[in-house]
Amino acid sequence: MKFRKDIRTDKQFEKDIAECTAIEQVLMQKYVDWLNSKLKDNNLYFFEDNGVDNSGNLIRDDKKVSTKADFLLKREGKPNRKIEIKFARKDIDSFHLKTYQLEKYILTDTCIVNFTNSDSDTPKFCILTPKTMSDYLKSGERVVFWQKPCVRFSVKDEKLNWVQL
Repeated sequence: MKFRKDIRTDKQFEKDIAECTAIEQVLMQKYVDWLNSKLKDNNLYFFEDNGVDNSGNLIRDDKKVSTKADFLLKREGKPNRKIEIKFARKDIDSFHLKTYQLEKYILTDTCIVNFTNSDSDTPKFCILTPKTMSDYLKSGERVVFWQKPCVRFSVKDEKLNWVQL
């Protein structure tokens, strides 16, 4: 668990897991609501947990932690999409994603819906497809963040298409 919690105390890590899981649920619903607002029919998108523990309870045994995407985005007649929600609470200039996670998302064909300014009334998001993640792994700026190898993404990068909610 030490690798997962970084330099946080057990108590802080447990609090962060519960809080972030709840925020991710809300943001996924906002994303689905936005998708549904663009539809011209009643065949709506919906989502479900993707075989992971989205309860917000801390899993202390690392062997029981799943690296599956958090959610499955579903719509009748369309293939399911694996979705991972990432977020920054404030409006930021750049964000960082762990290299090993990007590699996992590419292998599992998972998209990241990345929010910024999530604590405000005007959050925005971009969608990182496996191809986008692969491109950034090849040519993105490598940094160490949270004591782990990461790739830095500039919010102003023209390759990222931001949607204001």
